[in-house]
Amino acid sequence: DAFIKHKDSEANSDFITHGRVSTIKISLNKWFLYFVGEGKKLDKITRHDFEKYFIWRREEAPDVRNATLINERALISSLFKFGITRGFLRIEQSPIFPKLNIKKSQVERRDSFDYEEWVKFYSIFP
Repeated sequence: DAFIKHKDSEANSDFITHGRVSTIKISLNKWFLYFVGEGKKLDKITRHDFEKYFIWRREEAPDVRNATLINERALISSLFKFGITRGFLRIEQSPIFPKLNIKKSQVERRDSFDYEEWVKFYSIFP
C-alpha cells in the first residue's frame, strides 16, 4: 500500500502518468500477490522465491509477452528496493530472477501509428 501511495504521489507530481499507476496496481494485484500469496508475511518472502517466477508466469498465461516479463521484473525489483529503503524488507530479500535469454529483436514492440492514425490522434489532442 505504501508503494502504491508513493506511485500515486509521483503521478500527482507528473513524474509518471496516472495510467502507469493503474498498470502497476493491476500487475501487483493480479500477478505479484497471486505469486507470493496474498496473506504471506513480508519477512517470509525470500530472494529465492522469484527464481521460478518466469516459469510460473508462462504457465499461468502462456501468451505473456517478453516485454511484459521484463516490465514485471523491473516493477518487482522497484517494489523491493522501495521496501528495503523504507525498512519494510531486508536487503537479503532482494529478488533473484533467472536470466532471460531474450534478444532485443525478441522483445515485442507496439506498432507505430500510420499516417491516418497519427492525423486522427493529433486532431483529437492538439
